[in-house]
Amino acid sequence: MRMKRNLVDSQLQSEGINIIFQILLVNGLLALAAASAYFVVAGLNRVDRFRIFAVPFIIILALIIVLMAIKYVLKENGAKAWYLTALAFASYIGFSIFYFSFDVAGSMILMTLIYMIATQIMMDFRITLAFAITGIVLSGCLAYFNYGDTFSIGPGYIMAIVQAIALGGYATYRYIQLLKNYQARMNAQLDQLVENEERNSMLQLASRELMWDYNVKTGKRNFINPQLRASKELLAESSDPKDWVRGMHPEDAPLLIEQFNLALSGEVDYFEKEFRQRNALGEEIWNLARVVSLKNEQGDVIKLAGAYIEIHDKKMKELQIEHLAYNEELTGLPNRSAFMRDMDIFLHDSKGESEAVLLYVDLQNFKAFNSSFGHLIGDKLIVEVANRLAKNTENSKLYQLTSMDFGLLQFGSVDKAAALAECVIELFEKPFKIEGREMFISALIGISAYPSSALDAESLLRNADTALYQCRKNNMMQYLIYTTEMTDSVNYKLNLNTHMRQALEQNEFFMVYQPLMYVDKGESKLYGFEALIRWNSPQLGFVRPDHFIPLAEESGLIMSIGQFVLKESCNFLKQMVAVQPDIILSINLSAKQIALDMFLPELLGIVEEANADPRNLSLEITETSFIESFESVQFKLNYLREKGFKVALDDFGTGYSSLNYLGQLSIDTLKIDKSFTAKIDDKGSDYFLIKSIIALAKDLKINFIAEGVETEIQLNKLKTIGCPIVQGYYFSRPLEGPMAIAYLKKHQK
Repeated sequence: MRMKRNLVDSQLQSEGINIIFQILLVNGLLALAAASAYFVVAGLNRVDRFRIFAVPFIIILALIIVLMAIKYVLKENGAKAWYLTALAFASYIGFSIFYFSFDVAGSMILMTLIYMIATQIMMDFRITLAFAITGIVLSGCLAYFNYGDTFSIGPGYIMAIVQAIALGGYATYRYIQLLKNYQARMNAQLDQLVENEERNSMLQLASRELMWDYNVKTGKRNFINPQLRASKELLAESSDPKDWVRGMHPEDAPLLIEQFNLALSGEVDYFEKEFRQRNALGEEIWNLARVVSLKNEQGDVIKLAGAYIEIHDKKMKELQIEHLAYNEELTGLPNRSAFMRDMDIFLHDSKGESEAVLLYVDLQNFKAFNSSFGHLIGDKLIVEVANRLAKNTENSKLYQLTSMDFGLLQFGSVDKAAALAECVIELFEKPFKIEGREMFISALIGISAYPSSALDAESLLRNADTALYQCRKNNMMQYLIYTTEMTDSVNYKLNLNTHMRQALEQNEFFMVYQPLMYVDKGESKLYGFEALIRWNSPQLGFVRPDHFIPLAEESGLIMSIGQFVLKESCNFLKQMVAVQPDIILSINLSAKQIALDMFLPELLGIVEEANADPRNLSLEITETSFIESFESVQFKLNYLREKGFKVALDDFGTGYSSLNYLGQLSIDTLKIDKSFTAKIDDKGSDYFLIKSIIALAKDLKINFIAEGVETEIQLNKLKTIGCPIVQGYYFSRPLEGPMAIAYLKKHQK
């Protein structure tokens, strides 16, 4: 507003200066005309012509030129108006005294009137008054003291008065016009200001912003658009910020008061804060407060200006997005991200002085459940599990960490974790009712604790998962508490897995062959060899097969390793067949190999490429291979036997009960595990078990091989009960290729 006023004043001064120039110019021209008339009427001689006419004429003309030059130089600069009018005043007074000395009083009155107008135009009425008084006093003095011999009220004086009245009238007319223009401009600016205020008010109404300002000096808050009465409590006009937050949500009010006080003290210049407030209908509405502080030159806060903006719809969408980000859509439970957030808050607040325990609950065989009953039933089961856990674990916070895994976060000592784990396991002993059917599912639990075994949320979660992994491996345990040895085991496996991948590329694997001896007729004859893979790592040294084979099955590397074993064994078989045509080479197969659709084509392709006879090959499978998918394995075994392959069932009697399937299996040989051979004696149950199995195998016309024969006593026991084929260190350790050929030549039939 101040800038607009200055702009108007500057324009007014500029026009006033133009009027002064016009008056002075007209006055100079009139003086020239008067001098010319005087020259004609007076009839002057040559000397007087030059003294009375030419000199004043030149002076007046010079005065006009000087005035025009000053106007050109100043270029209507209002700041120099004082100097300009002073120069004009002094010049004209000097000329009047020189030329019209008998009319000095009239000239003085004229110039006083002109200068009054000029100073009024420049808005300085004090100077106007001073020059008006000066002009009157000087005129009075001249008249009173009868200044000069030539002073008289004659035609010259009358002409000066007429000139002054004429020019004064013209100046007054122009001044009145100038004031009218000024008034018109002010009215236009006022109309524009009102229009802008109306426009701003409409925009504020449209934006639903309740705007206000607070004057620190008066201690009163003023509202620009109080018609936005979303809540009367927001319209408090007192100086106490506590009144400004009346009716706000109790969680939001203290934080907003704190921000108001910081703004009033000058510590913050601007802030934004969301808050909740109940509207006239009693609904809780989200608003946004925006506040800025205004300071004087000393840095003291003199005003606060702010706005309250309704953001309810926007906030609801943000909360919905946040809910989806931190909660599972199916169960509504907090998810893994929420767990990480909550743990970070707990760790920050506790500063290592509190304890927390995480139970990682995994639903066993849930993927198989989904495959059998469909995802719709699976989703309903997940919801039922979540509801049951939530109802029975009130002292713990429940999370859904994955689609089928849950987490229970309990604050306190790890000593309480075992009791909670047993409580959770009991919950799964009862069936879940889904669409009128009772369904069972079991759970395994991994447990980790803060700060005893983990110092952050990520390691707490990782260690619980590690304990869960160990729990899966141990079929006898339903929950395990994490120990550092578990991580060592996992790290060892990860390291082993990395080196195993490199071993395939760098040909670190090699094959050895252990003899199978036929002892049924009282004498020992070579029946064949079992192909065994070995790994000698430059970094890890010799790695035992029972270490890397299970890991290869878990990681999927067993497929590549199985291909390597088949190719090496079939190529070596050609050398053995050249020495003994009916030799048998036994090759171990993984359950995951057999499950692949490409197993049969790959096996037949490798055998054909090596030009090996299937009748010389015995394929060893474990009980796991057919127990888990009996029909598929049975089909593949029948097909292989039709092609001439022999099939052996390895590690018979360990972990599974396969006697029910034995009569249905397409196998040629049973291999009993070395754990039975190691414990065989006349009084032990293993002796009679082996004897019974041998008798059963003979009735089914199936060969029988006992593994792990290391002593002569074990060999004689097996011979006594009629075991036809044995294998073990008593005869030979596994031999590399050339030594196996030499052993074959030595013991060939």
